Amino acid sequence: MHEYLKSKANKGNKDEESQKTTKPQWPIKLNLVPVKAPFFENADLLLAADCAPVALKEFNKLLPGKRVLIGCPKFDDARAYAQKLGEILKQNKIHSITIAHMEVPCCSALNWVVSKALEASEKEIPVKEYEITVKGEMNEL
Repeated sequence: MHEYLKSKANKGNKDEESQKTTKPQWPIKLNLVPVKAPFFENADLLLAADCAPVALKEFNKLLPGKRVLIGCPKFDDARAYAQKLGEILKQNKIHSITIAHMEVPCCSALNWVVSKALEASEKEIPVKEYEITVKGEMNEL
């Protein structure tokens, strides 16, 4: 991790739990993250559509304790996402996956990505799915 990020992560954190939930992670784009990384070990993942944090005012409520991956299945290769995520799931101990996508049809491909990745990893990992409306509301599916 870059030294600047390390110093920012440790500054002002008073206990181990707050460090776990606020420690920075870079990169966050699914197509840029390494397949094997220390921040993935014993992690809860949040796979979000690129536009979800902008569309949902309370997106930060999904973040505590999660390692974030973002992507856009409309503008990127969803098959490549599924393959990459499958490798991440195979090579790391992931406890859960949360999907946050927009209500538009192209975004629902993130659910397909997770399904294919789980199939490829041959692991059973609990998944939660949230749909964000274009009006900025969130619904658990």
